Amino acid sequence: MDGAQFTGLSAQNPAFMNLSYKESPMTVNESILMESRSGQPAVSGDGPASHLFFHELVKRRSLAIRVSDRILSFLALTITAPLFPLVALAIKLTQGGSVFTVQKGVGYRGFTFHAYTFRTKVNNELTPLGRMLRATRIEYLPLFAHVLTGKMSLVGITLRTNDTANLLNNRIDWFYKCYAAKPGIVTWASVNGYGFATDEAAQQRKQAELDLLYVMNQSTSMYFRILLRTLFAVPVSIPTTLNLPVTNSDSRHLQLHG
Repeated sequence: MDGAQFTGLSAQNPAFMNLSYKESPMTVNESILMESRSGQPAVSGDGPASHLFFHELVKRRSLAIRVSDRILSFLALTITAPLFPLVALAIKLTQGGSVFTVQKGVGYRGFTFHAYTFRTKVNNELTPLGRMLRATRIEYLPLFAHVLTGKMSLVGITLRTNDTANLLNNRIDWFYKCYAAKPGIVTWASVNGYGFATDEAAQQRKQAELDLLYVMNQSTSMYFRILLRTLFAVPVSIPTTLNLPVTNSDSRHLQLHG
């Protein structure tokens, strides 16, 4: 159900529950610098440095971003509202069954929510209508409702299901850090050609790296520049690589329940 959280981010790991720790022996910038130099995570997710890591990144989400998310998603839903009954009717006539696909998505701080998109598959195969909805991105229009309610952002990290998040958490030691940002309709990964769903481990890792790069560099200006790049092909530049560890032996951070 909506509101469930990774168990590793609740009582067992207070990193998200109390963001006011002040006794860390290192600053956020120092911990990030140590990680990038050594290739090993300086923040484990359980200590005060991890609390500071998330606290510092959360502060970067300015009021301008939150207001822009609400206004722009409302405008998008208003403009595209006439498409909703037409798409629903087309799905009913050509595919039958439900209009929406509902999946448990993982959001900010590891909380899960039910993510709605228009249904494009029957028996796990794309239908002709589904191909058109996917190619035109109409499939994803219902996600603007999640932006309006604050579960997503127009610009953020890749929206993943809980199963995929658990899989990547078991493979990638630093993966939990991505959830210092909300999932977005547009992502730094998508504008770099990694916005597609994939089961290939190397592609999933690259996608996660680009998500973390956005998290590390998120700001109001970055938010609007990525939107401009998406709409008008305006170039955006942030660092393109991080020296990150390859494996993960600790899956405590992103353990879903519910």
